[in-house]
Amino acid sequence: MGSIENPRSAFFYRIPGLLVPQDVVYAKIDSSIDEFINCVPEIADRIEYNYDNNRLDRLISNFEQLLTLLEDTYAKWLLTDGQIILRSLVNSGEIPKSVSLDTFIADLNTLSIEMQKAKSLYKHDVCKISAIETHTDVAHNLLAVIKLIDEDEYEKAKNIISELLDRNIDVNLNGLFKLCKSGKYDEARALAGVIMEKHKEAISKLKIDMSKKILAVDDRPEILKFVNEALKMHYKVFGVGNGITAIKVMEAQQPHLFILDIDMPDMDGFELAEKIRAQKAFASTPIIFLTGNASKEHIERALEVGANDFIVKPSTHEMLLTKAGKFLAGNEFFLIQ
Repeated sequence: MGSIENPRSAFFYRIPGLLVPQDVVYAKIDSSIDEFINCVPEIADRIEYNYDNNRLDRLISNFEQLLTLLEDTYAKWLLTDGQIILRSLVNSGEIPKSVSLDTFIADLNTLSIEMQKAKSLYKHDVCKISAIETHTDVAHNLLAVIKLIDEDEYEKAKNIISELLDRNIDVNLNGLFKLCKSGKYDEARALAGVIMEKHKEAISKLKIDMSKKILAVDDRPEILKFVNEALKMHYKVFGVGNGITAIKVMEAQQPHLFILDIDMPDMDGFELAEKIRAQKAFASTPIIFLTGNASKEHIERALEVGANDFIVKPSTHEMLLTKAGKFLAGNEFFLIQ
């Protein structure tokens, strides 16, 4: 991965096939990639369905929508093939022989997956580096506080603590400041050491290699966003909107945990869970259902198809992280307060 200081080199050029001009505003391409990730798997499924059922008008509409996404994300190599297909559909109503539709769809899904991987890795590294830097800074400052107290430089120690308090990093610093203000410097020195060790421990945990992968499947983008926000600091999260795409991503990424919605079109969560369990490689991979339907019948059915746990919406980041941690115990995590 490239330099964190230059998001374009660290992010865009990790994605095969994306040639993004240097003068493009980062927020614009970032938003376009989000839309691509959310929309393309569904569009690809509609293209296949409308082509198989000879629905030409809808197929043309699908390609027009797709070309906009490809253009906005600067996916030039796929954009060219898409334009060739669209022209042929408009002129003759057929897919041109020079372009394989199956290959084109496969490349679309691959690009979507690569975008998710690149974005997840980039955002994870940025958040992780930022957190490590914050904890390191606090630990160094507290070490300075301890040394200043040893040297009877109490005002300087209080100034450092006050500056840390202004950044609202750790509630324990309030107690440390009160001890200094009351002249209880021996107690303040001891507490500063305890707080410093906590931040050093946090640094150690954040430096753990985050090798565990989670595949979340839900037809609502806001739920996928919720899952990603809850888990991205600790695991590599892949989010897809339907079961068909989930199976493709599952085979490519070999996730260590599945988080599934139940009520989805075409293939519901129960059917998807059965397909997951039918594969030897995932016969014992943990499955958590995250759903708004907590009926007795749904819970019983979830257990029948091999679910390991059941979370009822609405949930919290803490609940989701705790559940994931229970099944991915080999991957320690630290939740920044």
